Amino acid sequence: MGKTEKIKATKKSEDPKVGRARRMEAMAKASTVTFTLEPAVHRFMEALAKAAEMNLTHYMQKLVETHVIDAAPKNDPRHAPCG
Repeated sequence: MGKTEKIKATKKSEDPKVGRARRMEAMAKASTVTFTLEPAVHRFMEALAKAAEMNLTHYMQKLVETHVIDAAPKNDPRHAPCG
């Protein structure tokens, strides 16, 4: 497993906007996943994303989210329909 980073609260002397930006950056780092696709798979995924009028990043994020929702046990809150 990867190293987890605690997201610290804003210091009282720190500008709230700076603190929020720092927390948002830490959260973005914590939820970023990187992997490699075969060139043919990448091209195919790009075509699917374009057909869905999405960029590849958002399309793949939606694929993962949909899979998690579908694969979650029926009593798991992630299984609840979105919207």
